[in-house]
Amino acid sequence: MVQVFISYVRENNDIVDRLAAELSRRGATVWLDRNDIGVGARLKDEIRKAIRSGDLFLACFSREYNERQKTYMNEELVLAIEALREMPTERAWFIPVLINAGRIPDRRISSIESLSDLNAVDLSDDWDGGIQRILRTIGLADPLLSRALFLVNVARHFGTPECRQAVKDLGELGIHDRRVLSALIEATTSRADPETNGTAVRSLVALGGRAVPLVAAALQPAEDLSRQHLLTALRRIGPDAAPAAPQVIALLEEKHGPLDETTWHSTVQERALTTLAAFGPAAEPAVEILRKLLSDDERRLRTLAALVLAKIGSRKSITALRQALRDPETQKDAAGGIVWAKFGERPGQIRGLVKKIGVAIALSGIVKTLEGDNSTTRNITDAAIELLGEVGPDAAAALPALKSIRKEVSDQASVDTAIGRIQRPRGTQPAAPRRKEKPARRQPTTGKGRPGSL
Repeated sequence: MVQVFISYVRENNDIVDRLAAELSRRGATVWLDRNDIGVGARLKDEIRKAIRSGDLFLACFSREYNERQKTYMNEELVLAIEALREMPTERAWFIPVLINAGRIPDRRISSIESLSDLNAVDLSDDWDGGIQRILRTIGLADPLLSRALFLVNVARHFGTPECRQAVKDLGELGIHDRRVLSALIEATTSRADPETNGTAVRSLVALGGRAVPLVAAALQPAEDLSRQHLLTALRRIGPDAAPAAPQVIALLEEKHGPLDETTWHSTVQERALTTLAAFGPAAEPAVEILRKLLSDDERRLRTLAALVLAKIGSRKSITALRQALRDPETQKDAAGGIVWAKFGERPGQIRGLVKKIGVAIALSGIVKTLEGDNSTTRNITDAAIELLGEVGPDAAAALPALKSIRKEVSDQASVDTAIGRIQRPRGTQPAAPRRKEKPARRQPTTGKGRPGSL
């Protein structure tokens, strides 16, 4: 964050508070001795540290300062001049500020320069213009960025309603400043509360691919729960997050905690696999690791590895799937991954994958997914039924299995449709479903004059 140190005398508290509020509202972090030095702290050490770590030093000169015979502000000026002497001459860091009809002292910076030689800001003459000059110096003149950095400060008060709202607003602003992204990652990985974590994930997703490098960099040092949130963000960003593939693949080779049998893709390793599935062909470097996972002791890992290989769709990934489908121990789980890959894909895309693998090889595994004891829920069964129908007459060997489960599924019409498509003569198209004729009526239109919906 942009940290501003303000040096002043006590008689000017009110106007200094106004100045601090203006800068804070625009996204700066303001350091004031009466607010930021803890009880019992060594005063001079804390002030020296704050001056040297600050991005800007504002020396507020006034009539009250000029009338003082003794003030600790002079000690702050000495420390600031020491720091200024070590900085490049082109850096604007020490800014004299006139807050009323005072004058800047002729205090020496070097043998040829004094404080009065520095370009000052006169707030007594033009308050708004002076504030803008200060903001431009620290890069906060853009109102949108200033608003974002103000929200960044609020977002770090984890566990409060204001924090959650600030995290949400940061995603809606669309600012890709590194400080904004860092604050969102902190909120994503914090132990504040699940609502804050979820809101931060949604904000990172809203910022899209520009957030990916920092999210990927945060994966390795994070603990497992935080990694799950970060992986969720990458998965929802989708193919634009593919540059993070190396960091996600690295998680597959780590040892993680035991599986939670009540939750699907609950571990870091499982979440990493579903994230790679969202990357599609960009996950190609993981093929060798995925091939090994196809024979893992955990069924869910086998299924998820097959899902990623199906989404990759390369020659190497198809070869790995074909080998798993030929093994009775891994056949059903490999087929489950292929069937699951149907979700979110264009109609017919996975059918093309099945044909590349070989219908005869894939078919027995797909039929086994109809048996109903797969932990991937009944959605897999529904997708398998639909996929068998897409394969068409080549899936004739699956007809007995489809007919046997017809009474067990809630959507019997989907089974009938699949059976009809498999039984149709080769080279013909399935008949379009007949629609009931309805009385003609005037349809609402969109702004372009086409039929639309109200």
